[in-house]
Amino acid sequence: MKKVLVLDDDVEIHELVSAYARGEFELLCYSTMASALEQLKQTQVDLVLLDIGLEDGDGIRFFAEHKDFFAQRNCKIMLLSAEKSLSKKLEAFHLGAVDYVVKPFEPLELMARIKTNLKSEEQRQEWFIKKDIRFNLESGTVYLEEEDGGLEEIQLSPIEFKLMMFFAKNEDRAFTRNQLLDKVWGESLHVSERTVDQHVSKLRKKIKSQHYEIRTSRTLGYRFSALR
Repeated sequence: MKKVLVLDDDVEIHELVSAYARGEFELLCYSTMASALEQLKQTQVDLVLLDIGLEDGDGIRFFAEHKDFFAQRNCKIMLLSAEKSLSKKLEAFHLGAVDYVVKPFEPLELMARIKTNLKSEEQRQEWFIKKDIRFNLESGTVYLEEEDGGLEEIQLSPIEFKLMMFFAKNEDRAFTRNQLLDKVWGESLHVSERTVDQHVSKLRKKIKSQHYEIRTSRTLGYRFSALR
């Protein structure tokens, strides 16, 4: 289920969105930027509903300061504000906001906008995320999230990226070396099973995830599993 985080210091907004969400998405509600940011570092969120006029700061400035953070996590920003000026709206859209909703608003319209933006995310996904491992599908790059929330770029060859993506999308499924050769390298390429072993060894050295590992199965080959 998609996750939406509401950052607004008005508890009535939390209650209103919760009442209308009705199981359409998982909802997380916060009143301060500090608490919301801490949660965002720990949980993958698909969309943030961000109020501009927060008691502990300016929502627009918060968005601007953490723009790269949101982009790396493929997290969309919808802004809420009582401010109707065109300049404020243009500022928000210039930063990359997907929507700007003026208060007071119709709850059903807000829900429709949230659901539309969540669906459009599915249509043009640029990132695939497995906890601390982040795949940029457009650039073919892998990033490993560090303890402080930063991202370390991992240098992978195109075939290493493809193999790692295959493992991540098939968590806990064991594959023989021949199956991996077929799915990742393709039937037309004449490479040996030893090639798989070499690439798995390289991935293990390069990607030191805190949550996952590539395990060896004595009879079946390899599987990508969560650390116990």
